Amino acid sequence: MLKRKHMIVTVGLSLMLGLSACSNNAGTKNDTNTNAETKVTEDSQSIDEAEETLSPYYGFEDKDDNNLAAMFFIGSGNQEMNDKMPAFLEKYSLTKDLFEMVAEKDNCEWYVIIPKYIGTKIEVERVKLNDDGNMEVTEKITETEKPVLLCCNESDIVPSAKVTITYKDEKIEFNPCLSLENGKLAKVERVYTE
Repeated sequence: MLKRKHMIVTVGLSLMLGLSACSNNAGTKNDTNTNAETKVTEDSQSIDEAEETLSPYYGFEDKDDNNLAAMFFIGSGNQEMNDKMPAFLEKYSLTKDLFEMVAEKDNCEWYVIIPKYIGTKIEVERVKLNDDGNMEVTEKITETEKPVLLCCNESDIVPSAKVTITYKDEKIEFNPCLSLENGKLAKVERVYTE
């Protein structure tokens, strides 16, 4: 990354020198240099932004560059989710139609999962305990780059969903749940929570 920026600055300086040497009018030299400097700065920013452009859905303060997504607990049961969702959407300037909804009729804990960067994939799979007591994927429910509104089992029951967040060559997997210790959203490494 540092080498790339150094190369961009070097190319930009060469461009500025070439443009100023080609100028016949001394009065326009400074304008050309200023334009070239601006162009180099804009090009550098464009490359950085192209590498890690924030998703348009990610409209909240998250100072941790290592995070790949954000997760919020929206409520237990449909009524609580429906009551809390409008305030959540307004707070983060979102609309419900942006979400990929993943719900099963008997589950009752609602979570919102939002990708941090453009190009981040969110995959949701149904899981169950196998005969050996290990979690086993039974089916892929969805894969999307949109935010997901996910309804899962209660946290004191075996998880019913596995979420995989993939961005470039990075991948994290987790089962959304509330902490049985304090009832708050369980922390997941590299996932922003409030």
